[in-house]
Parts: sequence; structure tokens; C-alpha cells
Amino acid sequence: MAGDALHGSTAPAVRLAIVVPTRNRADLAIRAVESVLAQRTPAIEIVVSDNSSDPVERDRLAAGLPAGVAILTPPGDLAMTDHWNWALDRAEELLRPTHVTFLTDRMVYKRGVLAPLVRQVALRPESLLVFNHDGVLDDRRPVHVDLEPCSWRVSTISSQLFLDEVATGRAWQWITPRMLNSVAPVALLHTLRQSFGTVFGSVAPDFSFGFRVAATIDQFHAWDAPLLVHYALPRSNGHSQQTGASSADGEDFKRRLNEFRNATPFPDVHTLSTAMFHEYAVVGKECGSPKFRPLHPDVVARAIRRDAKLLVSDDTRRAVLDAIGDTGVTRSSPISIVGRIWRAIPYRSTLYGRRALARVPTGRLPSIVRERAALVPYLGFESTDAALEVAIRTNRVRPRTPLPRAAVGSNGAPAYLA
Repeated sequence: MAGDALHGSTAPAVRLAIVVPTRNRADLAIRAVESVLAQRTPAIEIVVSDNSSDPVERDRLAAGLPAGVAILTPPGDLAMTDHWNWALDRAEELLRPTHVTFLTDRMVYKRGVLAPLVRQVALRPESLLVFNHDGVLDDRRPVHVDLEPCSWRVSTISSQLFLDEVATGRAWQWITPRMLNSVAPVALLHTLRQSFGTVFGSVAPDFSFGFRVAATIDQFHAWDAPLLVHYALPRSNGHSQQTGASSADGEDFKRRLNEFRNATPFPDVHTLSTAMFHEYAVVGKECGSPKFRPLHPDVVARAIRRDAKLLVSDDTRRAVLDAIGDTGVTRSSPISIVGRIWRAIPYRSTLYGRRALARVPTGRLPSIVRERAALVPYLGFESTDAALEVAIRTNRVRPRTPLPRAAVGSNGAPAYLA
């Protein structure tokens, strides 16, 4: 329950390093750091790694960060994956933590969540812990706050079940360990380096990390608690890819990929789904594990069709559908009309949205995942700052329907055991 998660006895010693990687977004990075310092405990250390190419942004970050916050400066102008690996290596050397998490510059912690997070980590110090986030949808006016219903329960997620869901087209984003939504024990990071050479790989370091984790360990834990708020969608690489709306940050990211082709049945189609499927395929090839089932073209095509509904350009949508051989869909077709209505909904579904979750067969996934079908929107804010203030203060949203009782694991926490 929420009260149990937020209050409790003193946890065993944990040294948690929070790494904030940033690039040319000094104002966002400063706000992310401030969300940590406002509730910092002796168990938490924070370090910023500034990979900015703009000297003005570098100076703005150095001047705006509170005193005592270390800034790491990578050698040269690193690509995203190289930067994450470099920042992680330096943070471990500098801080000697027991656990690490990343806080991207477009996210902030909700108020009062870091002490409970440390306690949860201390309950399972050898396990990776995933948590969820809420959102401020500021790619429109008025701005909306998207608050996820939550149970504040901890469930055990089978890595095999998680990978099976991806292979069948249900890549549940919030339970994917992406480092930016999870706390990893340093011992696990060492194992990943031994197995893969680096912790992060390929093009999308967050999804690469998640699939490498699933290849390495049999299970991990998911805490159904929205500890973070993500915002600044117009400055998001992923949002640019999801909607097809170009942004300076998205173009900067794409320039570093050169002639990138996805390791999927549709190598020249680039959507958020294909980014995840690409990392799934790459990690599966890297490790050669039978855990990774082959991706069927129909599975990927179905996901791409869902992605196409979120694209803002009819021409881009048409090109994506043509690339997967979907020649029966035209701009005037019912699917296109549904897509326009979908995008007009203030709290429209994101990738593999909440509506799809309602169709998951009972028993296939933890109840904490099925319950994402319920949604609590807050509409009508005039500014991102106003919406963000509400989002960071709201941390006990309840599900609209009771959650089924889960099995109880050996640690006493509710669990789903595959």
C-alpha cells in the first residue's frame, strides 16, 4: 500500500548514485538536479555529465547548478550511447556507489519519493528495481498532466515472460528496465560489462540496457509507483520519433546515426516501436540466448500500424504504411480518421497505450501492468511550470478498480511469479 511504501523502518546501508546525462539543455538539467537536492538523503549522491556541444549551454549549466554538484565533461563530442557508458564509468569511479540510476534531463523526481526509493532498494539490494513515471503533456496548449493509477506494490517480473511479450508485439515500456526508470546494483553492471563489453550498447542505450538485463538475469522487480515526471516533449528525441515532428534535439540525434537501418523485418522504417524491436534483435544476436524468440514480420507490422496513428503528417504516415506493404489504407480510410481523432484526445495513448492494456489476457502479465488501462487526466494548464508543479506534488493516485491479490514472494512483497 502507499502508506507502507512511504513510511517504514530505517533501511540497510545503500549508496545510490544518481547520474544526470545532459546535452545542450542546461535549464532542464538544473531542474532535474534541484528535484534531487530538495529531498536528498545521506544515501544519495548526484553527478551531472555534460555532453553539450554549445559553449553557451555549458556555461549556463555551470553557473546554474547549486554549489557542490560535480560536473563531468566527456572527452570530445560523444554519441548518446558512448556518453552514457562514459558517464556511468566515471560516476562509479568517483562515487563508489552500491547502486546506480540515471535521471535524464527531461525528468524530475516527485516530492518525497527518494527516501522511500532507497528503502525499497535496501529490501532487495541484489535485485534491479523498476519504477514508473507520470507525464506533463506540453506538446500542446493547454498543457495536460497525465497521472498513472498505481498500487504502490512490488512485483517480481520474469525476464523470460517480459521477452516473450516483446516478441509477440507487446513491449510494455514502463516495466522495461531502461536505467532512467530503474535502480541497478553495481554488481549487475559489472556482469553486463563482462558479458557485452559495455553496459549500454547500440543506438538506444536505454532499451539496449533493458534487453541486456533480461538476457543476464532471470527476474527483476517492478514497483508500481510513479516516482518521476517527464515533460518538455517538444525537446524529446523519442517524442520527435513517435510523432514524426522534427525538433532540434531529434535532428541532432539522427545526425549521429548516419545511414542507420533497423535490425527488424522493416529496416528502413523508423518509429518508436522499431527502435525497441531493433534493440531486442541486436541484444538477442549479441548473446545468442534462446530467451529471445525471432521477431515475426506480422508482429512488427502490427506495432508499426499503431505507431502510424500517432504521426502528425499524413505524408509520413502514408510512407510508413507503404514501407510495410499496407497499401489498402488511404488518407480517407476509417483508420486514418481514427488516427486523427486519436491525436485530438487530450490524453491520447502513448506507445502500446492504455486501451491496448485492457485486452491483455488475465494471467499473462502482472496486475500492475493490466491496470494501466485506467487513466486519471488533469487538463487545462496554461504553462508547463504550472502543470509540473501539480504533477510533482501528486504521488498517491489510486487505481479506479481494485487490484487482484497477487502471490506473495519470499520477501513478503506482493509478487507475480511466472
